[in-house]
Amino acid sequence: MSDSSPPIADLRDAAVPLGGTDPEVTIDSDAAGALRDTVGDADLVALGETSHGARAQFRLKHRLIRFLVEEAGVRTFALEEDFNWVRRIDDYVAEGEGDVETLLLHARINWPWKTAELVDLFDWMRAFNEGRPADDRLRVYGFDTSSFERVADALSTFFDTVDAEVPDVRDRLDALAGEDEGAATDAASWLVDALPPLFEEHEAWEARCSSRALAFARWQSTLLEQALALADRNGPGGFGRRDEAMAANASWIVDDAGADRAVLWAHNVHLARGELDDELLGAAGRTMGDRLAARHGDDYVPIGVGLGGGEYLAMDAATMGPATPTVPEPPAGSIPDAFSRLEAETPFVPAAALHGRESIADWLDAEPRRHRISGMVEDGESLTYVASDLTEFDGFAFVRTTGPTRHLGLDD
Repeated sequence: MSDSSPPIADLRDAAVPLGGTDPEVTIDSDAAGALRDTVGDADLVALGETSHGARAQFRLKHRLIRFLVEEAGVRTFALEEDFNWVRRIDDYVAEGEGDVETLLLHARINWPWKTAELVDLFDWMRAFNEGRPADDRLRVYGFDTSSFERVADALSTFFDTVDAEVPDVRDRLDALAGEDEGAATDAASWLVDALPPLFEEHEAWEARCSSRALAFARWQSTLLEQALALADRNGPGGFGRRDEAMAANASWIVDDAGADRAVLWAHNVHLARGELDDELLGAAGRTMGDRLAARHGDDYVPIGVGLGGGEYLAMDAATMGPATPTVPEPPAGSIPDAFSRLEAETPFVPAAALHGRESIADWLDAEPRRHRISGMVEDGESLTYVASDLTEFDGFAFVRTTGPTRHLGLDD
Protein backbone atom coordinates (compact mmCIF):
# COMPACT_ATOMS: atom_id res chain seq x y z
CA MET A 1 0.00 0.00 0.00
CA SER A 2 1.35 3.44 -0.97
CA ASP A 3 2.48 5.76 1.80
CA SER A 4 1.09 9.31 1.47
CA SER A 5 3.67 10.81 3.86
CA PRO A 6 6.70 12.34 2.13
CA PRO A 7 9.98 10.67 3.15
CA ILE A 8 11.88 13.90 3.78
CA ALA A 9 15.20 12.33 4.77
CA ASP A 10 15.32 10.11 1.66
CA LEU A 11 14.24 13.01 -0.57
CA ARG A 12 17.03 15.11 0.92
CA ASP A 13 19.55 12.36 0.15
CA ALA A 14 18.28 12.00 -3.44
CA ALA A 15 18.32 15.74 -4.18
CA VAL A 16 21.32 17.69 -5.39
CA PRO A 17 21.35 21.41 -4.45
CA LEU A 18 21.74 23.66 -7.46
CA GLY A 19 22.82 26.47 -5.14
CA GLY A 20 20.26 29.13 -5.96
CA THR A 21 18.87 30.80 -9.06
CA ASP A 22 21.46 33.49 -9.82
CA PRO A 23 22.53 33.06 -13.48
CA GLU A 24 25.98 34.46 -12.66
CA VAL A 25 26.77 31.67 -10.18
CA THR A 26 28.51 28.64 -11.69
CA ILE A 27 26.85 25.29 -11.04
CA ASP A 28 29.11 23.15 -8.87
CA SER A 29 30.48 19.75 -9.87
CA ASP A 30 27.94 17.59 -8.02
CA ALA A 31 24.96 19.43 -9.51
CA ALA A 32 26.63 19.55 -12.93
CA GLY A 33 27.10 15.78 -12.80
CA ALA A 34 23.43 15.20 -11.94
CA LEU A 35 22.34 17.47 -14.78
CA ARG A 36 24.66 15.76 -17.28
CA ASP A 37 23.41 12.34 -16.23
CA THR A 38 19.81 13.49 -16.72
CA VAL A 39 20.30 15.30 -20.01
CA GLY A 40 22.83 12.94 -21.61
CA ASP A 41 23.07 13.52 -25.35
CA ALA A 42 19.36 14.26 -25.82
CA ASP A 43 18.38 16.20 -28.92
CA LEU A 44 15.68 18.18 -27.09
CA VAL A 45 15.95 19.32 -23.48
CA ALA A 46 12.83 21.13 -22.22
CA LEU A 47 12.88 23.44 -19.19
CA GLY A 48 9.52 24.08 -17.53
CA GLU A 49 8.00 26.56 -15.11
CA THR A 50 5.05 26.48 -12.73
CA SER A 51 4.07 30.04 -13.62
CA HIS A 52 4.78 32.29 -16.59
CA GLY A 53 5.33 35.11 -14.09
CA ALA A 54 7.73 33.65 -11.51
CA ARG A 55 10.99 35.63 -11.48
CA ALA A 56 13.03 33.04 -9.57
CA GLN A 57 12.03 30.31 -12.02
CA PHE A 58 13.00 32.50 -14.99
CA ARG A 59 16.38 33.17 -13.42
CA LEU A 60 16.92 29.46 -12.69
CA LYS A 61 16.12 28.58 -16.29
CA HIS A 62 18.56 31.26 -17.48
CA ARG A 63 21.18 29.62 -15.24
CA LEU A 64 20.43 26.14 -16.61
CA ILE A 65 20.56 27.42 -20.20
CA ARG A 66 24.02 28.88 -19.54
CA PHE A 67 25.12 25.48 -18.26
CA LEU A 68 23.74 23.66 -21.30
CA VAL A 69 25.38 26.12 -23.67
CA GLU A 70 28.77 26.48 -21.96
CA GLU A 71 29.20 22.97 -20.56
CA ALA A 72 27.08 20.72 -22.79
CA GLY A 73 27.70 22.45 -26.12
CA VAL A 74 24.05 23.22 -26.95
CA ARG A 75 23.83 25.95 -29.59
CA THR A 76 20.08 26.26 -30.13
CA PHE A 77 17.47 27.84 -27.86
CA ALA A 78 13.74 27.81 -28.59
CA LEU A 79 10.98 29.79 -26.86
CA GLU A 80 7.24 29.18 -26.52
CA GLU A 81 6.47 32.11 -28.84
CA ASP A 82 5.54 32.88 -32.46
CA PHE A 83 7.79 30.91 -34.84
CA ASN A 84 8.31 33.84 -37.20
CA TRP A 85 8.51 36.70 -34.73
CA VAL A 86 11.33 35.10 -32.72
CA ARG A 87 13.58 35.42 -35.76
CA ARG A 88 13.95 39.08 -34.71
CA ILE A 89 15.44 37.90 -31.43
CA ASP A 90 17.80 35.66 -33.37
CA ASP A 91 18.92 38.66 -35.44
CA TYR A 92 19.90 40.36 -32.18
CA VAL A 93 21.52 37.33 -30.54
CA ALA A 94 23.42 36.12 -33.62
CA GLU A 95 24.17 39.41 -35.39
CA GLY A 96 23.68 42.18 -32.81
CA GLU A 97 20.89 43.83 -34.80
CA GLY A 98 18.58 46.18 -32.88
CA ASP A 99 17.91 46.72 -29.19
CA VAL A 100 16.34 43.71 -27.51
CA GLU A 101 14.57 45.61 -24.71
CA THR A 102 12.87 47.93 -27.18
CA LEU A 103 12.04 44.96 -29.39
CA LEU A 104 10.33 43.09 -26.56
CA LEU A 105 8.59 46.16 -25.13
CA HIS A 106 6.82 47.07 -28.37
CA ALA A 107 6.28 43.58 -29.77
CA ARG A 108 2.84 42.07 -30.34
CA ILE A 109 3.71 38.89 -28.48
CA ASN A 110 2.46 37.03 -25.41
CA TRP A 111 2.88 39.12 -22.25
CA PRO A 112 5.05 36.66 -20.25
CA TRP A 113 8.03 37.22 -22.55
CA LYS A 114 8.05 41.03 -22.30
CA THR A 115 10.23 40.88 -19.20
CA ALA A 116 13.54 42.18 -17.92
CA GLU A 117 14.52 38.58 -17.13
CA LEU A 118 14.42 37.66 -20.84
CA VAL A 119 16.28 40.86 -21.73
CA ASP A 120 19.04 39.64 -19.39
CA LEU A 121 18.99 36.20 -21.02
CA PHE A 122 19.18 37.51 -24.58
CA ASP A 123 21.88 40.02 -23.65
CA TRP A 124 23.94 37.14 -22.24
CA MET A 125 23.37 35.16 -25.44
CA ARG A 126 24.55 38.11 -27.52
CA ALA A 127 27.68 38.45 -25.37
CA PHE A 128 28.33 34.71 -25.67
CA ASN A 129 28.22 34.96 -29.47
CA GLU A 130 30.53 37.96 -29.67
CA GLY A 131 33.59 37.03 -31.76
CA ARG A 132 32.47 33.45 -32.37
CA PRO A 133 32.48 31.96 -35.88
CA ALA A 134 29.03 31.73 -37.45
CA ASP A 135 28.85 27.95 -37.13
CA ASP A 136 29.48 28.10 -33.36
CA ARG A 137 26.97 30.79 -32.45
CA LEU A 138 23.94 30.26 -30.28
CA ARG A 139 20.78 30.60 -32.41
CA VAL A 140 17.24 31.37 -31.26
CA TYR A 141 13.96 29.91 -32.55
CA GLY A 142 10.28 30.08 -31.69
CA PHE A 143 8.20 26.91 -31.68
CA ASP A 144 4.71 28.30 -31.12
CA THR A 145 2.25 28.88 -33.95
CA SER A 146 2.41 31.91 -36.21
CA SER A 147 -0.13 34.37 -37.62
CA PHE A 148 -1.29 34.90 -41.20
CA GLU A 149 0.34 38.33 -41.22
CA ARG A 150 3.73 37.09 -40.04
CA VAL A 151 3.70 34.18 -42.49
CA ALA A 152 2.91 36.63 -45.29
CA ASP A 153 5.81 38.85 -44.22
CA ALA A 154 8.23 35.92 -43.98
CA LEU A 155 7.35 34.60 -47.43
CA SER A 156 7.37 38.04 -49.05
CA THR A 157 10.86 38.65 -47.67
CA PHE A 158 12.03 35.26 -48.92
CA PHE A 159 10.65 35.76 -52.44
CA ASP A 160 12.33 39.17 -52.58
CA THR A 161 15.62 37.56 -51.54
CA VAL A 162 15.51 34.91 -54.27
CA ASP A 163 14.04 37.32 -56.86
CA ALA A 164 11.06 35.04 -57.45
CA GLU A 165 8.49 35.77 -60.14
CA VAL A 166 5.40 34.33 -58.50
CA PRO A 167 2.55 36.82 -59.10
CA ASP A 168 -0.25 34.43 -58.07
CA VAL A 169 1.51 33.76 -54.78
CA ARG A 170 2.19 37.46 -54.22
CA ASP A 171 -1.51 38.22 -54.67
CA ARG A 172 -2.41 35.62 -52.05
CA LEU A 173 0.20 36.96 -49.66
CA ASP A 174 -1.38 40.42 -49.94
CA ALA A 175 -4.76 38.89 -49.09
CA LEU A 176 -3.20 36.84 -46.27
CA ALA A 177 -1.94 40.02 -44.62
CA GLY A 178 -5.14 41.98 -45.29
CA GLU A 179 -8.07 42.84 -43.04
CA ASP A 180 -10.66 40.72 -44.89
CA GLU A 181 -10.74 37.56 -42.75
CA GLY A 182 -12.56 35.51 -45.36
CA ALA A 183 -10.10 36.44 -48.08
CA ALA A 184 -7.17 35.74 -45.74
CA THR A 185 -8.53 32.29 -44.91
CA ASP A 186 -9.08 31.48 -48.59
CA ALA A 187 -5.54 32.65 -49.38
CA ALA A 188 -4.11 30.51 -46.58
CA SER A 189 -5.92 27.41 -47.83
CA TRP A 190 -4.65 28.01 -51.37
CA LEU A 191 -1.06 28.57 -50.19
CA VAL A 192 -1.03 25.41 -48.04
CA ASP A 193 -1.53 23.37 -51.21
CA ALA A 194 0.47 25.54 -53.62
CA LEU A 195 3.68 26.22 -51.71
CA PRO A 196 5.24 22.71 -51.38
CA PRO A 197 5.22 21.91 -55.13
CA LEU A 198 6.33 25.48 -55.87
CA PHE A 199 9.54 24.94 -53.92
CA GLU A 200 10.12 21.63 -55.69
CA GLU A 201 9.74 23.31 -59.08
CA HIS A 202 12.22 26.09 -58.29
CA GLU A 203 15.39 24.36 -57.15
CA ALA A 204 17.37 27.38 -58.39
CA TRP A 205 16.20 29.30 -55.31
CA GLU A 206 18.59 27.21 -53.20
CA ALA A 207 21.58 28.96 -54.78
CA ARG A 208 20.14 32.42 -54.03
CA CYS A 209 19.74 32.12 -50.27
CA SER A 210 21.12 30.36 -47.22
CA SER A 211 20.01 26.84 -46.35
CA ARG A 212 18.56 28.30 -43.13
CA ALA A 213 16.42 30.84 -45.03
CA LEU A 214 15.20 28.13 -47.40
CA ALA A 215 14.24 25.83 -44.51
CA PHE A 216 12.24 28.62 -42.86
CA ALA A 217 10.45 29.43 -46.11
CA ARG A 218 9.55 25.79 -46.78
CA TRP A 219 8.01 25.43 -43.31
CA GLN A 220 5.62 28.35 -43.81
CA SER A 221 2.99 26.16 -45.47
CA THR A 222 2.92 24.00 -42.33
CA LEU A 223 2.55 27.13 -40.19
CA LEU A 224 -0.41 28.20 -42.31
CA GLU A 225 -1.99 24.79 -41.91
CA GLN A 226 -1.53 25.11 -38.15
CA ALA A 227 -3.06 28.60 -38.13
CA LEU A 228 -6.10 27.37 -40.03
CA ALA A 229 -6.58 24.53 -37.55
CA LEU A 230 -6.29 26.99 -34.68
CA ALA A 231 -8.71 29.62 -35.96
CA ASP A 232 -10.60 29.08 -32.68
CA ARG A 233 -7.66 28.23 -30.43
CA ASN A 234 -9.73 28.84 -27.27
CA GLY A 235 -12.52 26.53 -28.39
CA PRO A 236 -12.89 22.80 -27.76
CA GLY A 237 -9.70 20.93 -28.64
CA GLY A 238 -7.69 24.13 -29.00
CA PHE A 239 -5.10 23.14 -26.41
CA GLY A 240 -4.41 19.79 -28.08
CA ARG A 241 -4.15 21.30 -31.56
CA ARG A 242 -1.79 24.00 -30.36
CA ASP A 243 0.43 21.49 -28.54
CA GLU A 244 0.44 19.25 -31.61
CA ALA A 245 1.63 22.23 -33.65
CA MET A 246 4.30 23.19 -31.12
CA ALA A 247 5.60 19.61 -31.05
CA ALA A 248 5.88 19.63 -34.85
CA ASN A 249 7.72 22.96 -34.81
CA ALA A 250 10.11 21.84 -32.06
CA SER A 251 10.86 18.63 -33.97
CA TRP A 252 11.48 20.65 -37.15
CA ILE A 253 14.25 22.56 -35.36
CA VAL A 254 16.34 19.42 -34.81
CA ASP A 255 15.09 17.36 -37.76
CA ASP A 256 15.15 19.90 -40.61
CA ALA A 257 16.59 23.25 -39.50
CA GLY A 258 20.13 22.03 -39.03
CA ALA A 259 20.29 22.14 -35.21
CA ASP A 260 21.99 19.18 -33.54
CA ARG A 261 20.45 19.82 -30.12
CA ALA A 262 18.08 22.38 -28.67
CA VAL A 263 16.87 23.57 -25.28
CA LEU A 264 13.17 24.48 -25.14
CA TRP A 265 11.57 27.04 -22.80
CA ALA A 266 7.90 26.36 -21.99
CA HIS A 267 5.35 26.01 -19.21
CA ASN A 268 5.26 22.71 -17.31
CA VAL A 269 1.83 21.93 -18.77
CA HIS A 270 3.25 21.87 -22.31
CA LEU A 271 6.52 19.99 -21.81
CA ALA A 272 5.18 17.29 -19.47
CA ARG A 273 4.37 13.89 -20.90
CA GLY A 274 0.73 12.84 -20.85
CA GLU A 275 -2.76 14.24 -21.32
CA LEU A 276 -3.99 17.50 -19.84
CA ASP A 277 -7.49 17.97 -18.45
CA ASP A 278 -7.64 21.21 -16.46
CA GLU A 279 -10.99 22.80 -15.63
CA LEU A 280 -9.39 26.07 -14.45
CA LEU A 281 -7.38 26.46 -17.63
CA GLY A 282 -10.32 25.29 -19.70
CA ALA A 283 -7.88 23.10 -21.57
CA ALA A 284 -7.69 19.41 -22.39
CA GLY A 285 -5.71 17.28 -24.79
CA ARG A 286 -2.42 15.57 -25.46
CA THR A 287 0.58 17.69 -24.50
CA MET A 288 3.48 18.82 -26.66
CA GLY A 289 5.79 16.86 -24.39
CA ASP A 290 3.84 13.64 -24.87
CA ARG A 291 4.11 14.00 -28.64
CA LEU A 292 7.82 14.82 -28.48
CA ALA A 293 8.45 11.82 -26.22
CA ALA A 294 6.61 9.55 -28.66
CA ARG A 295 8.58 10.87 -31.61
CA HIS A 296 12.04 11.26 -30.09
CA GLY A 297 12.05 8.69 -27.29
CA ASP A 298 15.03 9.12 -24.96
CA ASP A 299 16.19 12.04 -27.10
CA TYR A 300 13.50 14.15 -25.44
CA VAL A 301 14.24 15.14 -21.82
CA PRO A 302 11.71 17.34 -19.97
CA ILE A 303 12.76 18.98 -16.71
CA GLY A 304 9.89 20.32 -14.61
CA VAL A 305 10.38 23.27 -12.26
CA GLY A 306 8.29 23.39 -9.07
CA LEU A 307 7.43 26.30 -6.78
CA GLY A 308 6.83 26.58 -3.05
CA GLY A 309 5.53 30.09 -2.41
CA GLY A 310 5.82 33.82 -3.01
CA GLU A 311 4.18 36.15 -5.53
CA TYR A 312 4.02 35.83 -9.31
CA LEU A 313 2.88 38.04 -12.17
CA ALA A 314 -0.36 37.19 -13.97
CA MET A 315 -3.00 39.04 -15.98
CA ASP A 316 -6.51 39.71 -14.71
CA ALA A 317 -8.93 38.28 -17.28
CA ALA A 318 -11.54 40.92 -16.49
CA THR A 319 -9.31 44.01 -16.83
CA MET A 320 -6.36 42.58 -18.79
CA GLY A 321 -4.20 44.43 -16.31
CA PRO A 322 -1.39 43.01 -14.21
CA ALA A 323 -2.00 41.13 -10.98
CA THR A 324 0.42 39.67 -8.45
CA PRO A 325 -1.30 36.74 -6.70
CA THR A 326 0.31 35.00 -3.75
CA VAL A 327 1.00 31.28 -3.80
CA PRO A 328 -0.87 29.81 -0.80
CA GLU A 329 0.73 27.55 1.77
CA PRO A 330 1.05 24.16 0.05
CA PRO A 331 -1.11 21.32 1.35
CA ALA A 332 0.54 18.95 3.81
CA GLY A 333 2.13 15.99 2.06
CA SER A 334 2.08 17.70 -1.33
CA ILE A 335 5.10 17.90 -3.61
CA PRO A 336 5.76 21.62 -2.90
CA ASP A 337 5.34 20.99 0.83
CA ALA A 338 7.87 18.13 0.76
CA PHE A 339 10.46 19.94 -1.35
CA SER A 340 10.13 23.10 0.75
CA ARG A 341 11.20 21.05 3.78
CA LEU A 342 14.43 19.73 2.26
CA GLU A 343 16.61 22.56 3.58
CA ALA A 344 18.47 22.53 0.28
CA GLU A 345 19.03 25.57 -1.89
CA THR A 346 17.15 24.94 -5.13
CA PRO A 347 17.11 21.12 -5.05
CA PHE A 348 17.22 19.10 -8.25
CA VAL A 349 16.33 15.42 -8.47
CA PRO A 350 16.64 13.15 -11.52
CA ALA A 351 13.54 11.00 -12.01
CA ALA A 352 15.67 7.88 -11.74
CA ALA A 353 16.76 8.92 -8.24
CA LEU A 354 13.14 9.54 -7.21
CA HIS A 355 11.74 6.24 -8.37
CA GLY A 356 14.83 4.23 -7.53
CA ARG A 357 14.18 4.57 -3.81
CA GLU A 358 11.33 2.50 -2.39
CA SER A 359 10.21 5.07 0.19
CA ILE A 360 10.03 7.88 -2.35
CA ALA A 361 8.39 5.65 -4.96
CA ASP A 362 5.73 4.63 -2.43
CA TRP A 363 4.98 8.29 -1.64
CA LEU A 364 4.79 9.23 -5.33
CA ASP A 365 2.59 6.21 -6.08
CA ALA A 366 -0.06 7.92 -3.95
CA GLU A 367 0.13 10.80 -6.46
CA PRO A 368 0.67 13.79 -4.16
CA ARG A 369 -0.33 17.15 -5.59
CA ARG A 370 1.78 19.87 -7.17
CA HIS A 371 0.95 23.40 -8.26
CA ARG A 372 -0.33 24.37 -11.69
CA ILE A 373 -0.62 28.12 -12.25
CA SER A 374 -2.39 29.83 -15.13
CA GLY A 375 -1.16 33.09 -16.62
CA MET A 376 -4.69 34.52 -16.35
CA VAL A 377 -6.60 35.24 -13.15
CA GLU A 378 -10.23 34.18 -13.64
CA ASP A 379 -12.67 35.26 -10.90
CA GLY A 380 -9.75 35.66 -8.53
CA GLU A 381 -8.32 32.20 -9.27
CA SER A 382 -5.23 31.23 -11.22
CA LEU A 383 -3.82 28.33 -9.20
CA THR A 384 -4.95 24.75 -8.96
CA TYR A 385 -3.36 21.44 -8.04
CA VAL A 386 -2.68 18.35 -10.09
CA ALA A 387 -2.02 14.85 -8.78
CA SER A 388 1.42 13.72 -9.91
CA ASP A 389 4.01 10.97 -9.46
CA LEU A 390 6.51 13.18 -11.38
CA THR A 391 7.00 10.56 -14.12
CA GLU A 392 5.90 13.24 -16.60
CA PHE A 393 9.41 14.69 -16.19
CA ASP A 394 12.93 13.24 -16.40
CA GLY A 395 14.15 15.67 -13.75
CA PHE A 396 12.56 18.04 -11.26
CA ALA A 397 14.03 21.28 -9.93
CA PHE A 398 12.40 23.25 -7.13
CA VAL A 399 12.34 26.94 -6.21
CA ARG A 400 11.20 27.56 -2.65
CA THR A 401 9.94 31.11 -3.18
CA THR A 402 9.68 33.74 -5.90
CA GLY A 403 8.70 37.30 -6.65
CA PRO A 404 6.93 38.43 -9.83
CA THR A 405 8.79 38.82 -13.11
CA ARG A 406 9.71 42.43 -13.98
CA HIS A 407 7.37 43.18 -16.85
CA LEU A 408 8.65 45.80 -19.27
CA GLY A 409 6.53 48.94 -19.18
CA LEU A 410 4.89 48.04 -15.85
CA ASP A 411 7.78 48.59 -13.47
CA ASP A 412 8.61 52.07 -12.27
